[in-house]
Amino acid sequence: AAYLRLVLPHLPHVLLHSTTHLLSLSQQAAYWDLKATVIIGFCRSYLQIPSPRGPRTVEKVQTETNRPQKAAADTWCAEVSYAAGEGFDAEKAVRDEIVALGGGEAAVLKVGFEQLSGEWVSARSRPLDGPAPAQDARETYEALLADTPEKDSAILWLHGGAYWLCSPSTHRPMVVNHSRSSRTRVFVPEYRLAPQHPFPAALIDALLSYLYLLHPPPGAFHAPIAAEKLVIAGDSAGGGLSLALIQLILQLQRTKTTIHWHGQDIQVPLPAGVAIISAWCDVSRCFGQLSDFPDGSEETCHTYDYLPTAHGSADMVHLPSPAWNPDVQKQRGSSQFYSPDVLISHPFVSPILADSWASAPPMWISVGDEYLRDQNLFLAHRLLADGVKLRFEKYTAMPHVFQGLL
Repeated sequence: AAYLRLVLPHLPHVLLHSTTHLLSLSQQAAYWDLKATVIIGFCRSYLQIPSPRGPRTVEKVQTETNRPQKAAADTWCAEVSYAAGEGFDAEKAVRDEIVALGGGEAAVLKVGFEQLSGEWVSARSRPLDGPAPAQDARETYEALLADTPEKDSAILWLHGGAYWLCSPSTHRPMVVNHSRSSRTRVFVPEYRLAPQHPFPAALIDALLSYLYLLHPPPGAFHAPIAAEKLVIAGDSAGGGLSLALIQLILQLQRTKTTIHWHGQDIQVPLPAGVAIISAWCDVSRCFGQLSDFPDGSEETCHTYDYLPTAHGSADMVHLPSPAWNPDVQKQRGSSQFYSPDVLISHPFVSPILADSWASAPPMWISVGDEYLRDQNLFLAHRLLADGVKLRFEKYTAMPHVFQGLL
């Protein structure tokens, strides 16, 4: 019933676009099939600004998009909880590096750190033909690992959702496809979301999760995973967070800063590589406002994308609530959920503005003809100029994170 209430208001929009597709009256008809037209039409209607449903609170929207999902028959899923341990000093280290790279110390919010949860995901070699057998989380993980071809490697996947939406379970269908194609397991942390937990909370959680994979604390299900066997990956905001994490590690190495982790002072190593899909690497979304594109180059991709425009996102209105209200905005100096406005151009927030990518690991970037296309193209040029090994794939007429939708 809940899903029916979610879908019904958008049926007229979906039917209109389906009809124009079937009659070959739309520009997209030459590139999309009917399934793509229906899915993207629904997404575009759901994300329409202003919303026909009227303003809602941030918490209401988060609840609507973060509903827990059962694992599909083709998916192994083992949930875990983990913590940093006594003496974890990452918040101070991150704050120091933010300031070292030009951020004002007074603008860096105190966010602390918390116990996190996450899930190990892998593709089943044989899909279930009935209910999953009763197992505790450790037994499920051991079965997952036994069924995973590449047992000594892993992917750390940072999910998308504009830093304030979604969860590991919303991204599980996409993540299991990457597990299947890479023949390895994927770890998806449930990092803290804005606006309840603004920058640098997500970055600290990403670093904590990376250390958890490298140096599992007592009681963890997995054995240590070598950095050269780890890939950091993500989609949309998770792609931007992946890039920010690489910038943080590079800066920690430049300053020879260690992180105290479960009784050890660790020099954080770089991973084997980075894989990002439709990365949100310019949080301001002001890229491309040049004389050739007076409305911003993003608007030239409107035909094929479903995201709100940059101007539309800026005009988004939410009912006041404990998470987001004028007092919170004034206290933080924020007009948007993720970070104080004065830090929007910081490379840990918008990695596209990093001064250097020298020594970064090899990267794979995928993007469509979407609003974030040109910022990813610009990032690719920056990476190549700094000598980073790169494979860049651009897909004609495809929308934002189409790999997870279609």
